[in-house]
Amino acid sequence: MHNNLSKHKRGMFLLIILLVFVLTILSTSIAFAQPSAVGCTNCEPTPKNCPYNCTYTQGYWKNHPENWPVETITIGGVTYGKAEAIAILNTSTQGDATYILAHQLIAAKLNIAKGAVAGPNMQQVIARADAWLKKNPLGSNPADPARKQGIKFADLLAKWNEGIIGPGHCEE
Repeated sequence: MHNNLSKHKRGMFLLIILLVFVLTILSTSIAFAQPSAVGCTNCEPTPKNCPYNCTYTQGYWKNHPENWPVETITIGGVTYGKAEAIAILNTSTQGDATYILAHQLIAAKLNIAKGAVAGPNMQQVIARADAWLKKNPLGSNPADPARKQGIKFADLLAKWNEGIIGPGHCEE
């Protein structure tokens, strides 16, 4: 009886060690399978030199519709098809904060859809920009102070899209 108990304890001990080993391997594999590192070589968990975790400007997206990762995009609570969104990007802003912001918001959302990682602060800017456009619909040309707020959001998004802040600009 004592011998059987001893075999049972050894078996349980080996099973626990095997389980710990398997869980360690799985957690290591999962930790390195970052979506932003897909297609990269020699990438860190937050790669700057990888093709998917970087940003393009609104001018790039306007001129490269074949590279859009989505067919529709929602800004300010309104969903636009690719052709409609490109028409928005091609519309002269003429000082209208709604178009200035829409150009940058479209680019930011395309960058994220492509795989650029927006940190919590940038995610908040995008959410607030969307809410601002919902309150100030495209083409409404709001006066100050709403105009200044829209321009502020657009400036932050432009810095992110241009790679000044965030993951960095993609090489074209």
